Amino acid sequence: MLKREKNQFANPVGSTIYQGIEGIYQELTQGLNAEAVSPFLDKIIRIRAIQDFSPSGAIAFVFALKNLVREESREAESLEEELRSDELISFEARVDQLAMLAFDIYVR
Repeated sequence: MLKREKNQFANPVGSTIYQGIEGIYQELTQGLNAEAVSPFLDKIIRIRAIQDFSPSGAIAFVFALKNLVREESREAESLEEELRSDELISFEARVDQLAMLAFDIYVR
């Protein structure tokens, strides 16, 4: 649905989630600035909080980022294994920080 209808007026929820995920990913790859990433998280979490998700389900998308990036890194054969491993560990630590921030935002 997110890929099919990109018009923000025809699919405002999908557009908000798509833009939020894109912003979150960019922040994660550049380091994690809580002030910069919070608005993206807030919009997605608000949508998921009013849908039929438990609190853990509302922020579960954050943890899914680890698996998605891990899968993609396995497919990137041009990187050396050790470098990829160090970068992946660092990225996953930022995802963990993002998850804690997401929890704080949900509680607020």
